[in-house]
Amino acid sequence: MSHFNTNDYYNNNPGARRVALIVVCLGSFLNPLILSSVMVAIPAIANDLQADAVLVGWIPTAFLLTTVVLMLPFGKLSDMYGRKRIYISGVITLCIASVLAAFSPNIYWLIGARVLQGVGAAQTMGTGMAIITGVFPRESRGAALGMAATTLYIGLTSGPLLGGFFTQTFGWRSVFLFHLPFAVAVAVMTLWKLKGDWKSEEKPVFDWVGSLTFAGWAIAVLLGLSAMPSWRGVITLLVALCFGVLFFYHQSRAEHPLVRVTAVRANRVFSYSLISAFLLYSATFPITFLLSLYLQYIKGLPPTTAGQLLIVQAVIMACLSPITGKLSDRYEPRLLTTFGCICVAMGFALLLRVGFDTPTYYVPLSQALFGLGFGFFTTPNNNAALGSLNRAGLGIASAILNLSRTLGNMIGMGVVMMIIAIVLGDAVIEPSNYDQLLVAIRTAIGLSFCYSLIAAYYSFSRGKVQR
Repeated sequence: MSHFNTNDYYNNNPGARRVALIVVCLGSFLNPLILSSVMVAIPAIANDLQADAVLVGWIPTAFLLTTVVLMLPFGKLSDMYGRKRIYISGVITLCIASVLAAFSPNIYWLIGARVLQGVGAAQTMGTGMAIITGVFPRESRGAALGMAATTLYIGLTSGPLLGGFFTQTFGWRSVFLFHLPFAVAVAVMTLWKLKGDWKSEEKPVFDWVGSLTFAGWAIAVLLGLSAMPSWRGVITLLVALCFGVLFFYHQSRAEHPLVRVTAVRANRVFSYSLISAFLLYSATFPITFLLSLYLQYIKGLPPTTAGQLLIVQAVIMACLSPITGKLSDRYEPRLLTTFGCICVAMGFALLLRVGFDTPTYYVPLSQALFGLGFGFFTTPNNNAALGSLNRAGLGIASAILNLSRTLGNMIGMGVVMMIIAIVLGDAVIEPSNYDQLLVAIRTAIGLSFCYSLIAAYYSFSRGKVQR
């Protein structure tokens, strides 16, 4: 089916649009389920595999790093060879990686399996929003993106709850297996029901130099942050700076770049949407990891209880996203997103008070503020960013938008790993160093509060979306 015929098929077939939305929503549910369910299992993994604080930090970080490195290349490849093809291969890769993770004999094997999971996540995350944006007309796109965001947040909601239950009942290895039947169902439905492939009619030209320099930058940044404050960390961050300069230099001069840097800079709505998403996700992603450590180590709660306390944010986000998606089709998205950033900042302000004797209700109350904030931020921000573009190259545009979020996740975790390395070193977390762990948690929360306020500035400053 050609690109033109694919567009014509969906423009004249509302039922086909609904099927495409269901397929993307199922994939949107799968990735955060895999990511968030593991967070609650981290203390059990650390105890079983005898991993120190820095190594267990790599369990979420390896997944994020791989996703960041490969999201842009897969976004470009989806425009070249077909979004459906990249999407389905990502789901299959996730299935294989999950089995490998479940049978990990040591922490290094597990981190390697998380890298492979990141490969699959990069394929699905880089194409899902592009499929929705290419299928739905502008007047109903916000509502469709809102539904996809809702399923994403349902995955985030289910992850800690199910992860805590399976960890406590069947052991941490079951956390990597319980979602497999669902993943197989996503693969079957994508092959059976999703029509078309959305690929460019032009001769494919892939930017290998851009891909490799971007990968070098992302890897060097994370390794440098995790090695700080040693000289090795400083040198690695300088190497990352060189890779970053080389990437932008190449992208501004290449005939077929991964990212047309000048075009991104010229589109204020799109570029400021990227910056605000990067900052807000840098602030919020590590909080599940940090609060999981806080609740289980410092407060002494079991995994199931910790998981229950960490689902409040995602429940509220899931309820709000369809509503705010529709609102962003009618009203200026920057007003909705700026309010969301401020709510997130208020949640971090509350968590600055956590300690040994802090009432446990501080955690769900802060989670409620995070949920309210992200419910007003995510879908309107995505709708504003993608709505400022035309349909050509939506695969790479969707990948860039997802990259800003995932890159924020990675940098946020990298900074937290740096803080833990400085405060705790390579010590195993135990009662004798709980004071240091609490210092690391509070320091990270303070930085996140600052990120949220800066995100609010960029969110409001992007200007109006041209209708």
